[in-house]
Amino acid sequence: MTRRVVRGFWGPREESVEAVAGRWRRTLERLAELLPQAGAGTTEPRADEAVLVAELRAKGEGDRAVGTPYELSLTTEGEPGWGVDVSGRAGGLSEDLLQAIVIAVESPDDAEVPEARLLAAVAAVWAPDFGDVLDADVSDALDEAGFEAGEPFLGRIGYLSPGRAALLPADLEAGGLLMRDGGQVLTLAPRGDTGTVVRANVALREAGVLESLPRPMERARLDAFPADTVRAVAEVDALLAGPVPEAEAGATAVLWEGPWLQGVYEQEWTAASTTAQAHLAAVEDGLDARWGPHRSVGMRVPMARKIDGTPMPPLFRTLVDHDYLGDLSVWGPVGDDGRYVGVSLNQTDGDAPMIVAAVVSSEPIVELDD
Repeated sequence: MTRRVVRGFWGPREESVEAVAGRWRRTLERLAELLPQAGAGTTEPRADEAVLVAELRAKGEGDRAVGTPYELSLTTEGEPGWGVDVSGRAGGLSEDLLQAIVIAVESPDDAEVPEARLLAAVAAVWAPDFGDVLDADVSDALDEAGFEAGEPFLGRIGYLSPGRAALLPADLEAGGLLMRDGGQVLTLAPRGDTGTVVRANVALREAGVLESLPRPMERARLDAFPADTVRAVAEVDALLAGPVPEAEAGATAVLWEGPWLQGVYEQEWTAASTTAQAHLAAVEDGLDARWGPHRSVGMRVPMARKIDGTPMPPLFRTLVDHDYLGDLSVWGPVGDDGRYVGVSLNQTDGDAPMIVAAVVSSEPIVELDD
């Protein structure tokens, strides 16, 4: 039997019980896809969001204080030699204790386990600050090298949030998978090569990649911007409460604006882009916690119509007139009036500031057909 754990860690991120249940549901669905032989379809509780909400609430009954994370654990029954245990705490505001999702996978020694894909799934669903795939040999080696529990370090395979990934040393030898939000899944070494894993962690620590979140913690990830996120969410609230011009079909606002980038190239430009993406991700996290997971609406067709000079609905005309051409993350209907909210990352040209913008519409925001 071979055992490994797939883990993700992050700082304070307050979420509703429904939002946490949604993350659990998506986790169980991905486990069923990636580990069918482990019996992920027989989890208890099952991947039913209403059941998960009830279970999370039951675990939190009693003296649960405001800001305390919701905790849950489950197991599966699979084919002989296979098993999965999942535990997590999420949705809280602890300034000292990291929140986490931990998936322990046991398999026959000769079985192929999609470890990197499991970690990528954890990263996509939970938006952690860092995470890894760890086994006992690597854990022992890192402990001997002075890496302590509760501090960032990576196993044979690791995940880094966008802010940490931006600090990766150029000479690090590791295969990687770039995530949608700019984070990276890195393969540091094959199973059994503990020395390479330790050396890589030492290099990452020296480069600042494995810096701990400052205590008391005030953010979920190293690349999150809590004060800006609070302000941005407040601006979205103000936009929701205000009028929507009928002729434009949408009200817009700039939530964040970066510096001008004239004369900025290569690594500095990449760092600026990573910072902008982190601001967008932080706003998405804040709004996801309030309204549930967002959906994506592409802007390819409005961009093409702008170039061709062909008509488009007023909402998209408003967006392209402002040069808000980034794909939208959309929620809705939300609020008392059942409006729709979209946010996007934009840049009018290579020298201009990167901008996170919001739009509020009384009509559904749906992707245009070709």
